[in-house]
Amino acid sequence: RSELHCSGGFAMTNAAVLNIYASPTNSSVTEYGALLNVAGSMDLRPGSMVYPYSQGTNGAGVLFRTGDLTVGAGAAFDATTKGYTGGFAGSGFGPGKGLLSGGGGHGGRGGRATDTNSGMTNGVEVAPIGAGSGGGSNSGILASNGGGLIWIESTGKVHLDGGKLLANSGKGGNVT
Repeated sequence: RSELHCSGGFAMTNAAVLNIYASPTNSSVTEYGALLNVAGSMDLRPGSMVYPYSQGTNGAGVLFRTGDLTVGAGAAFDATTKGYTGGFAGSGFGPGKGLLSGGGGHGGRGGRATDTNSGMTNGVEVAPIGAGSGGGSNSGILASNGGGLIWIESTGKVHLDGGKLLANSGKGGNVT
């Protein structure tokens, strides 16, 4: 797994973009696949984006350890469609994987197509600890990945000063 340690603060300015990809691990819940460890404060200034990519087949996440965290206006941690991989002519990946045309589940069941079952509920809706499961496809069209994981451990305060934390799934594989 990859680790980056900053002995001071970490600031992103001028609409900076940071992509971090988790490596596979033996456990998607207790181990991280990548770590950004900031001894001081972490500051995402307006327009800056952090994209944490969970590992697509085992769901290992990216862990951000920091003191204070501030996410400014227009800045975000965006893990949308960065969870478990969606299926191609079959089931997606993850504990709540979508079957054929069904959506992947997480804190609730996945979306249901007319000809198949949706992904099962796993995890807790209000306290997710893992990435969202990928949807399934029966049409040879790649289904959407599940929503990724935003895993923050702060020893200080977390300020959302107009910024966002996003971890949504995408549209189904048969949607045009």
